[in-house]
Amino acid sequence: LRRLFGCLIIYDFDDNVFEYYKGNYFLNKLFYKKKSLPRVFADKVIAGNPYFSKLLELNFELQLIYSSFKANNTPAKHSIDSSNLIGWIGSPSSMYNLEVIIESVKMLKDRKFLFCGISRELFIKKFGFAPSSNIEFLEWTKENEVVFLQRIDLGIMPLRDDIFEHYKCGYKIIQYYSRGIPALVSPIGINSHLVNHLSDGIHVEDNKWLDTLQNIESMDYSRYSLNAWRQYKNKYSWDSQFKIWKEAVLQN
Repeated sequence: LRRLFGCLIIYDFDDNVFEYYKGNYFLNKLFYKKKSLPRVFADKVIAGNPYFSKLLELNFELQLIYSSFKANNTPAKHSIDSSNLIGWIGSPSSMYNLEVIIESVKMLKDRKFLFCGISRELFIKKFGFAPSSNIEFLEWTKENEVVFLQRIDLGIMPLRDDIFEHYKCGYKIIQYYSRGIPALVSPIGINSHLVNHLSDGIHVEDNKWLDTLQNIESMDYSRYSLNAWRQYKNKYSWDSQFKIWKEAVLQN
C-alpha cells in the first residue's frame, strides 16, 4: 500500500486481540498467528499500553497514546461526599473482573456501590446472590456516564491476573481521573503505570480489597483527588492525546 499510494501503514491497538480470540479456532488463525505483521509491515504502531511493544516484539519505538476521555469541562471533585459512593463502570463482557472483589462487596453492607453498564439481573445471574439495598445499578448511556462520574467518590478497577488483562489500557482510570476521583486498582498491567500508589490512588492486592474498602475514610481525600485531576490534565487529557495522535498519523 505504501509503495502504491505513498501512505503510512499504522496499527492501533486497544486490547490484546491476539489473546482474546485464542479460544476460537478460526479467529485464532486470523489474529494470534499474525502477531508478527505489525513488526514486518507497519510504519508505526499505536497503543494505549507500553507493554504492547514486548508483546509484538517490535524493533522500533511504540507510539504510546492513552485511551483518553473527554471531560466536558465538568469541575473536578476535591472533597468526598458523606455517602462514600464507590463506583465501577464497564460492560457485561468485562464484569468477570468483579470476581476479584465480589466477596468483599457482599460483606460490606455499610458501603454504597454503583455499577454502571450492568443490570441487577445480570449481576444475580453472574454472582449467584441478590444484591442488598447498598448496591445500585445504572444503565450505560452517554448521558448516564456523566451522571455516574458526578455521583461517585471513588472509582475501582479490579482485574484478574491473566494475560489479557495485562494489556488493557486503563480507560476506567482515566475516566475517574477526569473528575478528580481517586482510583482503587489491582496493580496489574497498565493499572500500575497509570495509578501512583498512595498519591492519586491505591494499588490493592487481591487479599486486601476488604480492608482497603473498609478504611477509605482514612484517605487524605482532597490530596488524592487533586493529584488525580492533575494527572488527567497533565498527562491523559483528550486534547493532549489528540495532539500526539494527530502528529503520529500525519507524519510523512
